[in-house]
Amino acid sequence: MTLSTILGPRFEHPVCRIELITRKGEEDDQDEKYLLFATKNVIGLQTFPLDGNPWKHAGLLGHPLQITGMCFREDSGTLFNIGAKDSCVYQWAANYRAVETTTKQGGGDLDPYYCLVEDGRPGWLFHEIRDLFYYIQILCQGTFSPEIRRVKDYVPIDSLPDMMRALGYFPSEYEVENLIVEAKFKVFQRVPSIEIDFEEFFKLYINHRPAFPDSVKKIRNAFRQFARPNQNDEFVINRDDFLDLLNQNGEHFSRELSWYLLSILYGQSFEDRAALPEPDFEFIPEEITLTELLTNIIGVQDMETFSDYSTRESMVSQIATSSESEDA
Repeated sequence: MTLSTILGPRFEHPVCRIELITRKGEEDDQDEKYLLFATKNVIGLQTFPLDGNPWKHAGLLGHPLQITGMCFREDSGTLFNIGAKDSCVYQWAANYRAVETTTKQGGGDLDPYYCLVEDGRPGWLFHEIRDLFYYIQILCQGTFSPEIRRVKDYVPIDSLPDMMRALGYFPSEYEVENLIVEAKFKVFQRVPSIEIDFEEFFKLYINHRPAFPDSVKKIRNAFRQFARPNQNDEFVINRDDFLDLLNQNGEHFSRELSWYLLSILYGQSFEDRAALPEPDFEFIPEEITLTELLTNIIGVQDMETFSDYSTRESMVSQIATSSESEDA
């Protein structure tokens, strides 16, 4: 079980090395914790606590090709690293103040997180999240209740999975369990919470939703793992094999539930479903192609816009990487 899921620094390559370091506090001040990280060719520092705030880290180019090893001395705040295809040892001085300054520039409350949603705070996604948060309160109070509506700052934690799905993130049952545990205990609480406020809900959504959207290439590769070429050399999945995948693998569905969900995805009306003998899957083609899977089952409306994504760096990562300073 995962206690917490958070976004990490986003650079051209993923983080491959992390190290917890401590900075001695001045006089009676408490020691401060930092996370030293490295990607393929970038080194950086991130402040604690880890909460997905994209302004809490700063990084710069640590090697032109690839970092193969690094070592940090806490007493002097010095980092040594070596790289591929050269015989140089690089020495860096940790600039903790630069990381603290970057964190303050991000602002407080939800201000640092607005850059992680489309069009920021004025955008449609943030308004959808906010409207959904209050709509869930109406559902919990009763849609047709004659009582006066009371707007609160909290919603039940048990409603989190449905809220995530309404926003386009469809977690597995394992991910739902991790989501509920994190919301209830917040890593350190011994007594579980039963409600969550808007700020915590927004952070959970930002940290738990996929960091990168699905791409045609990713779906195509997964499709070909189970498909076979037909007479026209086109990869297809037999209808019965496809149903067996849903009913027997992973977090599988029952055959009745598969029939109900697929009939809705294929646009069968209530009258059509009532006329079909359950479970009858004749409305699904005998051979399912990749296009059939994308358009009718997954529901991709515009294939041109559903293209391979490009790795985009966060605003802080772009600023930090372009810096020519030698302080890490």
